[in-house]
Amino acid sequence: MASWLDRHWEPTPDAPARRNQRGGLYQAYQPDELCSRPVVLEPELAARAAEVERAVRRLPLGPEAAGLEGLARFLLRSEAIASSRIEGLQVRYTGSPLDRPALDGLTRWIGLFLDATTVAAEQAARFAAELADLRAGWHERLAAWRADRGVRERPRSGSAAARLVELLPEVPVMTTGTIQRLLELSFPSARAAVEELADAGVVARRRVEGGTTGYLATEVLDLLTYAERRLTSTRWDPRQSKPVRAVPPRPQRRPV
Repeated sequence: MASWLDRHWEPTPDAPARRNQRGGLYQAYQPDELCSRPVVLEPELAARAAEVERAVRRLPLGPEAAGLEGLARFLLRSEAIASSRIEGLQVRYTGSPLDRPALDGLTRWIGLFLDATTVAAEQAARFAAELADLRAGWHERLAAWRADRGVRERPRSGSAAARLVELLPEVPVMTTGTIQRLLELSFPSARAAVEELADAGVVARRRVEGGTTGYLATEVLDLLTYAERRLTSTRWDPRQSKPVRAVPPRPQRRPV
């Protein structure tokens, strides 16, 4: 049963500030143990939880799921910000977990969690679909560039260029050395593949540290920026509703 416990804070004479040296009585909140706490859900809420779970489980199954690793890395960067805010939320109840106020509070909390999970799944599915469209555009761009030069429009499925196109969503910033390592190619083969994509306009060349040439799939980075911009607004568009946190700058061009 959740309760408040009387505790005593021992004085700390060597603390730097006087207020930090004082001791005294205080109360510590002791929540229910999760392993032993009974969870009772209304049938409607339980059915909704199952539906949301199915939506999350579907995410890695579709053909558009390849490349969601890029979104995962983006979300991991945002997690530090989100968790610091979540930790500030306080829901404290004293009494039996089966009391009506406790059950009502649990229902509200799980409902809020399901709302957030639903939005996350919808946004992840949208990102995956946009990424699939982007990948299809790369293949078309590369095919047109090769056709202009009188070579086979589509690279062989196992060729370095074809494999590199599939890798771009996961590694949108790379060097020849990166490609060599990830695709297990010789340096000349890795360079030839990425230069072909650069000439076709799929990736952009950038000079990086030490005079090394870097290659950027700028459209993937733009896609991530637009996804982050949507997440700053309750209507998924910072132009329609006031952002709830800092909005990253709009990319110079829309992803193809």
